[in-house]
Amino acid sequence: MGAPAGVEETSWFEAYRTEVISPAQLGHQLEQLKARRAILDLRRLEIQPKENLPSEHVEKAVEEYCSEAKRNIDKLTPEE
Repeated sequence: MGAPAGVEETSWFEAYRTEVISPAQLGHQLEQLKARRAILDLRRLEIQPKENLPSEHVEKAVEEYCSEAKRNIDKLTPEE
């Protein structure tokens, strides 16, 4: 991928400080960097292990699954 976000941000500020880019360009680049960080944060949340769920959520999910299974077992035919 690219440079770490802190390094990239520092280099944009350095480019602005040395008048390589304008204030408008700096603002644009920082907004793009902010958007990329937000996307990465969302992706990180999506791939986090599900074990990190609080135990009450896991317990509730198991209870709901068992209730659904019980309802469906009653509907099974002898062949099923």
